[in-house]
Amino acid sequence: MKDEVKDGFEGKDWEEYAKCYDVLNFLVPYRELQEKIAGELGSLSGQKILEVACGTGNLTEILLKRNKRNEFAIWAIDFSEEMLKRARQKCPDGRIHFIRADINERLPFSDNLFDKIVSVNTLYATHSPELVLREFFRVLENNGRLILETPKTGYENGLILKEHCGSRKPDKYWLDAHSSRERERQLISEALGVGNLGEQMMTVAECNRLISKNAEFHFFHRDELRALLEKAP
Repeated sequence: MKDEVKDGFEGKDWEEYAKCYDVLNFLVPYRELQEKIAGELGSLSGQKILEVACGTGNLTEILLKRNKRNEFAIWAIDFSEEMLKRARQKCPDGRIHFIRADINERLPFSDNLFDKIVSVNTLYATHSPELVLREFFRVLENNGRLILETPKTGYENGLILKEHCGSRKPDKYWLDAHSSRERERQLISEALGVGNLGEQMMTVAECNRLISKNAEFHFFHRDELRALLEKAP
C-alpha cells in the first residue's frame, strides 16, 4: 500500500486491511484484552448480544469457544463487508448473525433488544460518541449491560509494541509511532523482528494512519467518559 500518494482510506483499502488484520492476534496485549472482555461478558446462556465493530471475528471466536454448549445469539456488526466475510469464515455458527452496519447511523435494531452490548476500541473513532452511546442504550434492555473499552487520553500504539516485547526502554522511545512510515517500521521491527509478521503489522499500521487522515478521534479521561455514559440514556 503506497500511502504517500493517498489522502485517506478508500473503500477498496478495506480488502487489504482485512487480509492482514488477524496479525493483531500475535500481540500479547491484544490477546489479553480480548480474553479480558470475554471474561467480563461471562456466560451468554439465553442472552442476546450485540458485538460492535466485530472486525474479522476475533472476539466472536473466543466467545464461541467459551460458550460451546450454551444457547445464545450474537449480532456482530461491522462497517466493512471485507472484514465480515472473514469473520463469517472464521465463525460459521448459526448463533452468530453478521450484519453490515455503520454505527454512526441509527442501528438497525428495535428498542430494548439486547441483554449485553460489547464495544472494543470503537467509540473513539465515531463521528459523535454521544449519539453512538444514545443508540447503544436505545437497543439495550433496561437492565442490560454495556461493556465498553475505548482508548484513554494519551493513548499511544507504540506502548502496545513496548508491552508486547517487554522492552526496558523508556516510554518516550516508543511514542509517535505513526508519525511516519519510517518510524512505524523502526518500532515494529524492534518489537516483532523482520519477516512476514512485521510486514503484515506494517500494513495494519499504514491502514490505521490512512484512516486517521480523514477521521476525528475522541480520547477521554475516565471522568469525561463517565459523564457521557450518564448523559446517554
